[in-house]
Amino acid sequence: MPALAGVAMAGLVVLILSAFPFARGGLARIIGAHTAPEGGSILVVNPSAEFLAGLPGDTQS
Repeated sequence: MPALAGVAMAGLVVLILSAFPFARGGLARIIGAHTAPEGGSILVVNPSAEFLAGLPGDTQS
């Protein structure tokens, strides 16, 4: 029975740690997006031309 408890504990640790790669490789981190200081908008650093073409309104400012 102690061996089964060890396997269960290892499984729990792996389950908790499995979220770490997703948190470190999130879409915002990949594309370079950050929340603006006032919190009302998203700032994207060096957006691609394709990304800009898909945005509505004036994106040249």
